[in-house]
Amino acid sequence: MVENKREVIRIAVTGHRILDTNHHLTASIQKVLTQIIQDHPGAEYHLLSALAEGSDQFIAMSALQYMEIKLIVPLPLPEELYLLDFETDEGRKKFVHFMNIADQVLTLTKNSDHDTAYDYLGTYLIDQCHVLIALWNGEYSGKRGGTGEVVKKALNAGKPVYWIYFDNLRDGASNSLRQLKKSGEIQVLGSNRDN
Repeated sequence: MVENKREVIRIAVTGHRILDTNHHLTASIQKVLTQIIQDHPGAEYHLLSALAEGSDQFIAMSALQYMEIKLIVPLPLPEELYLLDFETDEGRKKFVHFMNIADQVLTLTKNSDHDTAYDYLGTYLIDQCHVLIALWNGEYSGKRGGTGEVVKKALNAGKPVYWIYFDNLRDGASNSLRQLKKSGEIQVLGSNRDN
């Protein structure tokens, strides 16, 4: 007897760690997730998120509203080292909460060099995903494993990117598109779809 396997759609996430969580972002994330589900009816959906503070956790929280989405957590570093990069107790608490309900957790490397580990995480996410959701201000910082770098890798790999614009609130971050874009505005990159 041959069993029909469901298609698995892997949705990777990337984004800035400091963000102003507002209803525009929540509605935009839900719109994107709903669109992906509608584009692939009957599939199994995996959200690939390292659960970093900010965007990763915010998207994971929105995705949990969808019973059909499984949470897969690829960690760039061993958990105890990774948590050292978190800036707030709230971020660490949310991380532990999501880890407890995750469907699968993978530690990608034992490497303690953070730049190399984050760069590897970005490569892993793009290699594994079908689509990328990016909460991003549109600026390429040149930082290895940073949001702009992950978006660039996705586009170079021919993966569609659902770019949800928002300002990076980290001190000193450039936000040159602030006058041109609204928080929560969605643009699909690397695809024929135009939202």
